[in-house]
Amino acid sequence: MVGVAAEEPDSGRGGVRGFGDRQRSWASAVVQVLAGDDDVVGAGFLADEGVVVTCPHVVRAAGCGPGDEVKVRFPQ
Repeated sequence: MVGVAAEEPDSGRGGVRGFGDRQRSWASAVVQVLAGDDDVVGAGFLADEGVVVTCPHVVRAAGCGPGDEVKVRFPQ
């Protein structure tokens, strides 16, 4: 499935104590998966440029199927 980014990730995100840059890096890879009306229906993780990994039930909740483009947003 291909993620379509609705917004850029927030690069000013703080980390959890003790995790530093690894926490910021991990947090910037989390996306919200959106339905057609922009309601959040689940989460996913940026695996590569333009590729989001999520569960099949999240894809179905977004009104999509295998191979469809899924709208995502980087939470702030």
